[in-house]
Amino acid sequence: MSRKLTLCVVLLSLAMAVPASATIIVDDFTDDTLNANWVQSTVLLVGSVPAYTYSTTTNDNELTVSMASFSGTARIDVLLRKDYSLGVGQILLTDVLDFPSLDATGLAIAADTGITERKNLMYIGGRDSGNRFSWYYYDNDGTAPSSGLIAMPAGGVTGLFIARTAQDVYDLGYYVGDTLTTVDTITVAAGNPKPGTAIGYIVDIRGNASAGFDNLVLIPEPSTWALLATGLVSLLCYAWRKRK
Repeated sequence: MSRKLTLCVVLLSLAMAVPASATIIVDDFTDDTLNANWVQSTVLLVGSVPAYTYSTTTNDNELTVSMASFSGTARIDVLLRKDYSLGVGQILLTDVLDFPSLDATGLAIAADTGITERKNLMYIGGRDSGNRFSWYYYDNDGTAPSSGLIAMPAGGVTGLFIARTAQDVYDLGYYVGDTLTTVDTITVAAGNPKPGTAIGYIVDIRGNASAGFDNLVLIPEPSTWALLATGLVSLLCYAWRKRK
């Protein structure tokens, strides 16, 4: 069952707010080229690797991921950074500007930047031209004990988030304006590496499509969902100032 929290209601009840400086801007994509700390990895779904590639641009203060060519369905790609990580009590957020017409593209965390198999990878993304969400967690043997597929809310979403509420517990969801909605809570089984060492995006774009993102952000040390929501206000204000 989804869980919602409206920021305006929260802010009225808060006696203390998280300072804007607590928000960590991993990348706001204002540079002309993609930061050198981003690492692209191919995740094999079957034994063969089809000949398709994607390109990234950071024009107009956003990250655009585009498909250059496509053949087959045997792999996905991840675009990750390891100079930041998702720790316990942190939330990772990104604004979504455009979802592709076919398979899932969205927010991802992993146990490493160099993953080549569907192991220890967790993501939530949009698909079908932004009409549906899908999310997966692939455990240590590459199977998916946690996954889901639901319709997006009418009118679309502002962005996606993954919150790490305990060492082995993660909330996945989206936000629309000032409302956070958790669509699933995933607990990683004992003995499996815990995703979060690397953070970024999952890319599964087909048919010369593209996806757009902005403002990959970490909000550290929220002790409650209320404080977490206050941190999101800082992010929304930052995005508003940036686009003025």
